[in-house]
Amino acid sequence: MELDADIPESYMCPIGQDIMKDPVIAEDGHTYEKVNIETWVRKHGTSPITRETISPSILITNRVLKGQIENFIKERNENGTSSIKKSKSDDKPKKKKKEKEKTSLAQEVKVGYPFGISSVESGKNKNGNPTTIVTLEKNVPYESFYYLLEFLYTGVISKTKDTTEISTVAELFKCEHLVTACKNITEGMEFLNPSIGTWLNDENGIVAMNLLYNKKLLSDVTLQTPDGTTFQAHKTILSSRCNVLRAMFESHFREKSQKSVHIDASSTEAFSAFLTYLYSCHAPILESKDSVGILVLANQYNLPHLLTLCELYITKQVEIATRDDIIKADVDIIGLLLLSQLHNASQLEKFCLHFISSNYQPMKKREEFKMLKGENLKYVEENQWPPVSYLKELEEFEKTKGGENCSVM
Repeated sequence: MELDADIPESYMCPIGQDIMKDPVIAEDGHTYEKVNIETWVRKHGTSPITRETISPSILITNRVLKGQIENFIKERNENGTSSIKKSKSDDKPKKKKKEKEKTSLAQEVKVGYPFGISSVESGKNKNGNPTTIVTLEKNVPYESFYYLLEFLYTGVISKTKDTTEISTVAELFKCEHLVTACKNITEGMEFLNPSIGTWLNDENGIVAMNLLYNKKLLSDVTLQTPDGTTFQAHKTILSSRCNVLRAMFESHFREKSQKSVHIDASSTEAFSAFLTYLYSCHAPILESKDSVGILVLANQYNLPHLLTLCELYITKQVEIATRDDIIKADVDIIGLLLLSQLHNASQLEKFCLHFISSNYQPMKKREEFKMLKGENLKYVEENQWPPVSYLKELEEFEKTKGGENCSVM
């Protein structure tokens, strides 16, 4: 691919420098010098390599490359431009210094990497797919680091006894909330930790939306709705949040090997809200004009929590729409009943049956009432309000009203 003539000759490195100083990974997956890519994107709005639209605010420090650069600069400053082999005697003071630094876990500093990390390398997993291998320093306990990861993924710390070592590792990796959670356990106030977990999960959802939602960065699948709209997505996130999608991506379904997957959705707006829920655990149902479409997707992809949220919102909308006049209300309650029965929305089904029964007389005057058949019609007639017995007594009362035989009910 030829680059445009107006691309700076050195948009990878700062002008006047022979190497990068602040390498960052942009939304297109390529690494640039931070100041140069920011300037370029503000001017052109696109990637200088892929020509696709990217944001100047989505820049992630390339720690691996930055560490290599810092090590290189350090060696060049010590040795000049040539690589002079040092004598064994020159190494002795450094070895003693290194041993001294390792006396405290929290004081360990490795140039180019976060504290506690020895190296970061590219490799392959057991399936032969590219992966990143992060090697911890030997003095970082495996079990404590495991609990750190558990907390970052879930917001929960399951270890409730000796948290001293976990807290030390949390301090090393600057995980302040885990330090607080450990302190709460030690002081017998772990009832406060669920609030930390809730806040952390909300924060993780915001980060996922800002960095990854419909972004090309690290995406490995394109999802396409019936109208042709596409969404960049990440199989790992989708699989972790949805069992149906995980089965699609990990089993023998054709979607496993496809880079583009067609999604059957009633509207792009409904699918966008559905995807937002998978990335953030919050669905913009209130802002959506297709809450029914979201409900259908929630059932189709077996997400009961999202289904319940949709049921709750739809029932509130029915109550608002019928507040003044049930007969003229712009809402098809019987249609909602039939839809709820098709898509396993049992709570919405019960609500609709109760509403129709409790408002039997005005509902009977609506055009769609004739859609009630079979068990639905039987239930509504048996549970109608006012009941048939009351109507018969009222009719009898009306006939005798004002006469000598008037009886008090």
